Order: sequence, then structure tokens, then C-alpha cells
Amino acid sequence: MKNLFRFSISTKLLVVITLILLAVTIPLSFKAADMFKTESSRREENANITFANARASELSVIFKNVHEKASIIGSMMLSPQVNASKQLRDLVRSLFLNDRDMLALNFYQTGEEVKKIHSFVNHTKLEQMGQSEDYLTHLEKTLSFPFQRVINGEVTIENRSLPEGLAILTFGIPLVQDDKGRVSFFVLADVRQSGFEKELHLGSERKSFMVNKAGIILAHPDEKLVLNRSDFSHVDIVKQALESRVLRGQFKYRSAEGAFFYGAFTRTDYGPVVITEIPETVVLEPAFMIRREIYYLTGIILSISLVLIFLFSLTLTRPIIKLSEIAREIGEGKFDIPIKKLVRSSDEVGDLASSVNWMSDKIASLLVQEKAKAEIEKELEIANAVQMTFLSDPSNLAPFNIASFYASASQCGGDWWGHYRVAPEVELLLIGDATGHGVAAALVTAMAYSTSDIFAQKLIQGQDRGSYRPSVILKELNRLLYDCLHGQFCMSFFAAFIDAKNNTVTYANAGHCFPYLIPKDPKDERAIKSGMLLPVRSLRYQQPTDASILGIRDDVSFVDETVQLKKGDRIVFYTDGVTEARSDEGVMWGTKNFLKSVTKHYDNTIKVMCENVIKDLRTYYTKETFEDDATLIVTEYT
Repeated sequence: MKNLFRFSISTKLLVVITLILLAVTIPLSFKAADMFKTESSRREENANITFANARASELSVIFKNVHEKASIIGSMMLSPQVNASKQLRDLVRSLFLNDRDMLALNFYQTGEEVKKIHSFVNHTKLEQMGQSEDYLTHLEKTLSFPFQRVINGEVTIENRSLPEGLAILTFGIPLVQDDKGRVSFFVLADVRQSGFEKELHLGSERKSFMVNKAGIILAHPDEKLVLNRSDFSHVDIVKQALESRVLRGQFKYRSAEGAFFYGAFTRTDYGPVVITEIPETVVLEPAFMIRREIYYLTGIILSISLVLIFLFSLTLTRPIIKLSEIAREIGEGKFDIPIKKLVRSSDEVGDLASSVNWMSDKIASLLVQEKAKAEIEKELEIANAVQMTFLSDPSNLAPFNIASFYASASQCGGDWWGHYRVAPEVELLLIGDATGHGVAAALVTAMAYSTSDIFAQKLIQGQDRGSYRPSVILKELNRLLYDCLHGQFCMSFFAAFIDAKNNTVTYANAGHCFPYLIPKDPKDERAIKSGMLLPVRSLRYQQPTDASILGIRDDVSFVDETVQLKKGDRIVFYTDGVTEARSDEGVMWGTKNFLKSVTKHYDNTIKVMCENVIKDLRTYYTKETFEDDATLIVTEYT
């Protein structure tokens, strides 16, 4: 009976996971709301452009009717037969009076000056609108019409409304052109704006209006904007429409008040642009309603889930809390706790208790191993400190200056360099790169350092100075490494004597990266012939093969070569850890980028030059430690 209502951990977790999965479905519901929002926006954008196209088409028809009627009446008025017959003139006038929106027609002739030759006025409509012909005369004097555009052959539509007056659109229509293409007769038609506004105001949630090519309102549901000839050229949708080369378009924009709108525009056949816009809040209201419902349902589901999770957690957490206390005691170093006696459970928690017991024993064992590892780490630190003593300090001892950078890929590195003043005007510079890095590479560099130091000290003491050449040093180093390591480890090496007395660099290379000589004077014949960066090798010197690397074979011979040196020249030595550093994408920095950086910073002192080249490398190689040991040395012959 005691285990009648016992549930396994798996059952409990299934219940909790079920609740979690239920909670996971809520973001999917939000995603659905967002998709509905996106679909609503897309659908509304399509409806917007369709609405704008329809309004533009209808207005184009009205424009065309005004254009055709004014052109017909104008052509008839220019006819000699009409001018000679009062009956025909009355017929033409009645044709004008029968138009429901046309208020006046004024006919002009061009020449030295623009002159009005005929005029029709619909007095009846003006009286119905509370005005007389005097109003049109006042309007003509107050607001000038751009005659020149009509004279140039363009049908021109302008808003010629006055505040507290009538909303009037004036059409400028060319009638007759001479044989040179200049307009000799044209007509101005004053038309009520209400007929155009009616086509735009259809009672929907969208707002439509029309502007001319300058962004001035021609028709708008708010008549005050028409009467004031409001300038909308600064409004985003209008600005885009006027600047666009296409006939129609749409986009979302923000008003000056900060509200978002979906806008569409369509250019009519006569130039004015119809704009249709609808607030984003109206478009997305259905999506917002769905989202509010989702918030409500989410709150209910989360509340129920929290209650259930709390109830189930009571049965889960009690033994786990006990295990937590035991783990804390283990963390304090108590490894002899009887865990199985303290946590009695026949389900998965019991298995966990067994695992904790095993972990406690394992930790005790690992602590012993960690102590031994710490001792090894300490020894490696000492080895690193000893190895760093192998590296020469950069010096500024005339006539040579030296700046350097060194970074190992691990506690013990495989790069080594050194320099010795073997004679008052002779500097011996050595640089090597052992295969790999770590303890084995460090031992190889230690052997190279010891051997090189013996040679250097003999030279400093004047022993057999004439017999020591770079090739001799490399040969002895190769013999020592091969005899000791039997080809299991190898090392590239470059040895050079820089002779200030004879202005030469005599060197030998064992498979190492060739250094680069930089003439001080860009006009130097060496720089002109080979560029500012010259590899330190003669033309007949061949690139060394892998067989010439130290420690591979015992029968290798090396060649001494000499390159002429001038005061102010710099030589840049390096190991391949500099050029082979890789970016996060796995692309090497490469010799090209390295030499580009060297050239860029050449005008600085050698110390700053060395630092800046490493900064460029660090910008390209962003990892904290190098994958291979990296060494850079810059020397200057002063």
C-alpha cells in the first residue's frame, strides 16, 4: 500500500514536458498572429494600389472629357464660320453651358504677348455657388497661370482656389500649333473641383487625394486644403511619387505625427498623381484582436501549468534537495558520506544517489591526479621561464638597432632567435623554427641555442674567427640535431653576419623563410629594380628544399651568400607562424598581407614598425593564442 501511488521520475517528467510543450505552442500561436499580420498587410497593400489605380483611371476619364470638350469648343471658336454666325456661336456657348462642372472658358492667342480673344462664363453656376464673374476676374489677377508650359505644348492642370472662395481647377490646353511646333492658340478651362473630389471620397477607411507635378493639392476630402493650395511635396508618399519614374508604386511610411501608413500612388494620363493611404492601425486591427485573444489564452494556460508544475515539483525536489546538501558537503571535502543510507529511493533518484556516490569516490581520486598535474604545470612554467632566457634582448647598439616580437603557441615554444656582437662592427643574427611546439620543440630550440651560443662565444673571444661562416654554423647544428634526434625532429634555421665595415650581409639558409631587405631610399637602384621589399638572397640562390632543414639528414651542405648593404637599410626576419596565422574563416594572413603591412609602417621607428605589424596581424587573427609560434625581428643598419 505504501507504493500504491508511487510514480517514476519518467512519469513525472512526462507530465512536466507535456506542460512545457503546451507552453511551446504559445509562441507558435504568436507566430500565427504575426503571419496574419503580414498577410493583412500584403492584402491591404494590394487593395491600396488597386484602389489608387481605379481612382486614377476614373480621374483620367474626367480629365479627358474636360480636355476634349474644351478642345472642341476652342476649335469651333477659332473657326471662321462660327465667328461669322451668331447662331453657331450661340450653339457653341450652349455646348459649354451644358457642362455641369465647367465655370469658364478663356481663349488666348500667343505672339509677342499672350492676349485673351474669347471668354465664356457660366453665370448661372457661379450664382449657385454664391459668386459672380467678378470673382473669376479677381482670381485671374491674384493667381497667375503658367502660360509658358501650355505654350510649350503641355496640358497643364493647376489649383486656382482662394481661401474663403471657390475650389477651382484650371486646365491649360493647347489648341493650335504653327509649322514650327509653337502653340499659337490655347484655352484655359476653369472647372469645379467638387467633381474630382467626389471620385476620391468614397466613404472607405482609405483616404485619397490628388496632387500636381509640384506636390500642390488638386483634390482632397478636406476642402480647406484645396482652398489653401496646400503643398504636400514634403510628405513621404508624395515625395516618392513625384520623384519616381514609374507610373505607380506603394510603400509603408511614417507621417510627421509619427503614425505609420500604407500608401500607394498612381500617375494619371495627364500628369497629376493620385495618392491613397490607410493607417497601419486600421490595417492591423484584426491581427491585434487575435493577439489580444492569444494573450488571454496564454495567461490561462501558463497559470494552470505553473500550478501543476508546483504540485509535481514537491515530489521531485525533496530527495534532490537532500542530494544538493550532500553535494555541498562533498564540495567542502567530505567524501566519506553514506549517501545510499541518507537518500532512500527506488526510482531514478536512487540511481542518481548511486551516481553521486560514485562521483564522490571519483573526485577523491581526481584530486590526487590534479595535484600531480599541478606539479607538472609548475615545472612547465619553470621550463618556459628558462626558455625565455634563451631569447636575446633587442638592443640599440650602433651601428645596429633591433626590435622584436615573440609569442609561443603553448607554454614551451619551438621558435628561437638570438644575436651576438662578435666583432666591433659585426653582428651575428640567428633565427630558427623547430617542428611543432610544446616540450619536444622547446628541447630542440634549447639544443640550437646551446650550440649557437658556443659558436658565438668563440667568435667573440676571437677564436678561429676567420673559419666561422654561416654555412659552418648550420652544418654543425645539423650534425648535432641529427646525431641526437635521428630525424624525428627538425628545425629550419637562418644565420647571417651583418658586417658594417664591409656593408654586407653574409648568410646561409636551412629551409627557413627568407628575410626581406628594405632600402632606406625609395630611389635606390635596388628598390627601383626589385621594389621596396627585396628577399635576402642572390639571384643564383635557389629556394631550399625540405631536405636542407636541420636534423633530416647528416650529409647536407649549406651555401654562404652575400648581399650588399647600405646605411639606413632594414632587414625583416620572421617565422612562418606570422604569415600562416589564419582568420576565423580559415584563410591565412599570407606573405602578401605581411609585406603590405611592413611597407605601410616602414616610416616609423623599427620598434613602432614591429608593434604596428603585429597589431595588423592581431586584427586579422583574433584568437587569444597563436596556433603556431610566431617571431618577428626588425634590424636597422645605421
